[in-house]
Amino acid sequence: MGQSGDAIHSVLRKPTVIELLLGIFIRVLLLCLSVAVGLIIGWAWRPSWVASIAEQSRANNGSRSSALGWVQRVLGRVCEKANVYWRRPGLEHQEPFGTSDIGTSEKCEDKLAITEEDLRALMSMLEEEDGGALWQPMMDKSTQSMSCQAWRRDSQERPTEYRQRTVFENVTPQLTRDFFWDDEFRMEWDDMLRSARTLEECPRTGFMVVQWVRKFPFFCKDREYIIARRIWQHRNSFYCITKGVDHPSVHRKGTPRRVDTFYSSFRIRQVESLKGNGLTASEVMLFHYEDMGIQKDIAKLGVRQGMWGYVTKLEPGIRKYMEVRKSKQQLSKSALMAQITTQIPDPIFVKVGCNWDENEAKISEQKKRSGDPLKWVVLIGAVALACGVEKGGVGKFFLVGIARRFGKIGKRL
Repeated sequence: MGQSGDAIHSVLRKPTVIELLLGIFIRVLLLCLSVAVGLIIGWAWRPSWVASIAEQSRANNGSRSSALGWVQRVLGRVCEKANVYWRRPGLEHQEPFGTSDIGTSEKCEDKLAITEEDLRALMSMLEEEDGGALWQPMMDKSTQSMSCQAWRRDSQERPTEYRQRTVFENVTPQLTRDFFWDDEFRMEWDDMLRSARTLEECPRTGFMVVQWVRKFPFFCKDREYIIARRIWQHRNSFYCITKGVDHPSVHRKGTPRRVDTFYSSFRIRQVESLKGNGLTASEVMLFHYEDMGIQKDIAKLGVRQGMWGYVTKLEPGIRKYMEVRKSKQQLSKSALMAQITTQIPDPIFVKVGCNWDENEAKISEQKKRSGDPLKWVVLIGAVALACGVEKGGVGKFFLVGIARRFGKIGKRL
C-alpha cells in the first residue's frame, strides 16, 4: 500500500515552477512559429499594392516611424479593399442637393432634399407597413431613468437596418428634440464626433445640411457625413428626418472617407412614465442604417457590442443638457433651428399614413376632462341630498348653491 500510495501521489502532485515555465515557453514558441509561417505564406502571396507600399517604406531608411506608418498604410488599404470586395451594387446611390444658395431666400422650400415622401416613409416604418422583413430583437436594457429596446433586420436593398426605442424619464419632447439637433453640445457627450459644421439652412422650414466627421479605429479612415435634416410636428410629436446627401460646397476627398448611404430618422413623443407618474417621459423611436464601408457581419458585430455603451452616453448627456437649459444660456444656432418645424394638419397627417397619435389623444382627453370626476361627484351628491331634504325651497336652493360652488372648483382642478 505504501508503494502504490507513493505512485498515486507522484501522479497527482502539483507541477514544479520549472515545469510550468517550460510548458508556457513551449506554447509561446508554437504560437510564434505559427505566426511566422502565416507571415511567410502571406508575404509570398501578397498583392501588388502591398509590394508598392513596401518599396516606399524602404526609401525611408527603415526608421521606426516609417515602419509604423507602413503598418498603418497596409491596414488602411486592407480596410479599403474589404469594402470594395463586399460592397453590393446599388448602395452608391446618393440624393442630389440643389446647387443654388438657400440662405434666407424665399425659394428655399423648392430646393429641399427632404420632402413629404420622406415623412411618409418614416410613418410607414412606424406603423410597420413598409413591407420590410420582421424585426429581430437584439437588446432590452434599462436604468433607473431610461429604458432601451433594439431590433434589427437584414435587407436586400440596404445595409442592416436597426430600430431602437429609448424612453427618458422626466424629459419633455421639446428638450429631447433640441438635444439631438444641437451639434455644438453633441461634441461634449459624443466622443466619436470629431467635428460638425452647418453648410446650408432654410429659416422658413428649419431644413439644414450639416457636415459631420466621425472618428474610426486607427486602421480605418475617419468617416465624413453630409447630412440633410428636417423636423415635422404634429401636436406634441416630432418627426425628425436625417439622411445622407451630396453638396456642391464639399468635394469628395480620400480622407476622411465619405459615407454616401446614411439614414437615421426618429419620432419623439410624450409617453407614460414607467414609474407610473403619468405622461412625464419622452420616447424616441429611431430607424437607422448606413454603409460605413465595413464588411457586413463585422459591422453587425460591432453595432451589437457597442450599442448599449453608446446609449448609456445619451442618458447623462441629456441630463446635463437639461441643466444647461435651466441656466438659460444662449441656445446654439442648431438648437434654434430645431425649433423651426413644419406643422402637419390633421387631414394631411391621416393621408400620409398615420392615425392621430394615441398618446396625444390621451393628453387632449385629460385636458378636456380635467376636474370632471370631482364635479360630477359633487353634483350627484347634492341632488341626492336635495331629494332627501323636506320639501321646501330654502333647503334645495342651499344645497344646489353649494354644488355649483364646488363644481366651479372642480373645473379649476
